[in-house]
Amino acid sequence: MGCGKTTVGKILAQKLNCEFYDTDEMVARSAGKSISNIFSEHGQPRFRDLESQAILETTRSATGVVALGGGSLLSKENALVICSFGTLVYIRVVMPVIESRLLVSHARPLLQTSSLNVLFAAREPGYLKAHIILDDTGLNPNEMASKIVTVLTNPA
Repeated sequence: MGCGKTTVGKILAQKLNCEFYDTDEMVARSAGKSISNIFSEHGQPRFRDLESQAILETTRSATGVVALGGGSLLSKENALVICSFGTLVYIRVVMPVIESRLLVSHARPLLQTSSLNVLFAAREPGYLKAHIILDDTGLNPNEMASKIVTVLTNPA
C-alpha cells in the first residue's frame, strides 16, 4: 500500500512489452463495485476471495506484470501461486514516505480499522519472500521500472 506498484507496474509492462494487470482493479470490475463498497457491504473475507480469483486469472497469461493488493501474500495459497508463476518484486518504501503518499490518496478501507504499522507488520513477512527486493531510494516511477528491468535481465 503506497509503494507505487500500480504506477511502476504500468511503466514496467510498457518497457517489457507485455500486459499489465492490477488485482484491485480486477476485483472491482468483477464485483461491479468499488473496493470500499466490497469491504463495507461484504467484508474483507469476500474481498480476499475475489482477490484470489483475480490472482489465478493472471496466471492464464503467458507474460505480464501484475500489481498485487498489499494483503495478497497473507494467503499462503496466493503466495504459492504468485511465486510459482512469476518473479515477485517487493518495492520497499520507508514508512514516512508511505504515510505521505497515502495522505493524498483515496480512502483505503483497511486504514479505517487498523493502523498502517499494524498492517505492515502482518504483511512484511510475505513481502520478504520476494525474489527481488528493491529499496525505493527516491527514484521516480520510470527510474524504478528501469531498475526492475535491469535486475530482471541481469540477475546477480
